[in-house]
Amino acid sequence: MKIIFVRHGLTKEGKEKKNLIKEGREQARLLAKRLKKEKIDKLYSSDMPRAKQTAEIISKEINLPIELKPELREYEEAIFLVEDLSKWPEEEQKKLKKLKNFLNELIKSKEEDKTILVVAHGITNRLIISNIMKIPMGRTFYFRQFNTCINIIHWTKDSPIKDWKLSLMNDVSHLTHKLGELSKSND
Repeated sequence: MKIIFVRHGLTKEGKEKKNLIKEGREQARLLAKRLKKEKIDKLYSSDMPRAKQTAEIISKEINLPIELKPELREYEEAIFLVEDLSKWPEEEQKKLKKLKNFLNELIKSKEEDKTILVVAHGITNRLIISNIMKIPMGRTFYFRQFNTCINIIHWTKDSPIKDWKLSLMNDVSHLTHKLGELSKSND
């Protein structure tokens, strides 16, 4: 199994961070063209507008329906400063439990030869890496996640040591120079 997870396209800063802006839609189009090279079997997306809009652009390019998942919603950045999960706000604890359940269900079929695409958010992507790769959550705070970056984790079923491997992280090589610089400024 291969899991590709990406961050949504560029949005306005602050409270207007709901929808993709023009540059974010262009980033999503370039991402979709890059992902068309992959044989993707299933497409999941956060139901938040910026991720959903990114997934819709990808969906049209790769001709695959989107399954919206509230479990993939964004988290408050401040949670990374609190290592003790019991001290997280209750809503964030519930979201994390739902995310972990989703991931556990997803990786049950890790031995199958399929590719899953997940469209989510910067912190959500860090939590996916943390949970699947068994890296302490606080450590993944420092992992960059630029807009429309590509991350790939794959199950090494043919290796003597069967486990998950991170084969690509925060890749934005599909973006033009200008769009890539915009992406990095919205980290």
